[in-house]
Amino acid sequence: MEPTSRGSFTPIAPEPSPFRDIWKEMSIFLALTLFTVVSAISVYSYNRFNQINQNNQISQLPTPSIIPVSTLVPEPTIAVTLAPTRKPTPITPTLKPTAIPTIAPTATPTPATTCVIVPLFSTENSLAIDFYYSAQYSATNKYVSGFRMDFNGDGSWDTDFALPQKMSYAYPSAGTYNPKMQIRMSDGETSPVCSRSVTVPNGTTVSLNGQVFEDVNCNGVKDSGDEGISGVTVNIFKMPEFSLYSSVISGSNGNYSLTRVVGPNDSLSLQPGDVASPSHNIRVDAKTVVLSASQSSVTVNLPQVPSSNINLCSN
Repeated sequence: MEPTSRGSFTPIAPEPSPFRDIWKEMSIFLALTLFTVVSAISVYSYNRFNQINQNNQISQLPTPSIIPVSTLVPEPTIAVTLAPTRKPTPITPTLKPTAIPTIAPTATPTPATTCVIVPLFSTENSLAIDFYYSAQYSATNKYVSGFRMDFNGDGSWDTDFALPQKMSYAYPSAGTYNPKMQIRMSDGETSPVCSRSVTVPNGTTVSLNGQVFEDVNCNGVKDSGDEGISGVTVNIFKMPEFSLYSSVISGSNGNYSLTRVVGPNDSLSLQPGDVASPSHNIRVDAKTVVLSASQSSVTVNLPQVPSSNINLCSN
């Protein structure tokens, strides 16, 4: 210390030590830790003591005596009257009618091909009808290969499958008919049978008939000694276009005949032409005849000259 005035002095305070504060904090921490440990040991010892004491008390309890059942005083029986059980009323369940499912009808498949009859009345015979076919089909890779006809609708086919331009049929008399048709396609499919009602009008029956005979003397006239020639083909031409109308064959006596029906105001012009039989020659062309209501039957004889007698004929 330094002296002051008047011989007095001022004390100087010592500087604080840093270790002093650290020690103080450690002392507090150690004290708390020790307190915690001592408390835990005390609680554990207390609980353990109580558990041992309880076990000793249980082991010192007296063993209970067992009283025989025979010495027990039976308890009085109490009669219990039960109320009658009420039977439940049966419940009849109401059954709902089972709905019957509606089955949709099976659709009938539409045939792939159908046919249509196209009738046209013949201009050559009032009782004749020319039948044409008409087919309806969707496929493009096939075509009609033929058709057949049941002209009078009696269930019997009158023709086989064929593919002409038309099929003609002369009915025996006027009336209403139900012809049937069936078409066959190129892939073998056949159409359902189609039919159509046709009415044939009344008409006049006309006939062309005659005899193919052997003209021995080459006079062109059938004499009493001239005999008929059988098996000769007679071609009958429709005039004036000179188209082949029909063909017939002479019978055992040389006779031939062609019958048709024409309308009341129709006429039919025909010319027969016979084919020469073996060892015979034809010298005279047949004439043209007109058949109608006013002239319903005409006879035309056809002479053939034996080849051995050809020198008897004039040029």
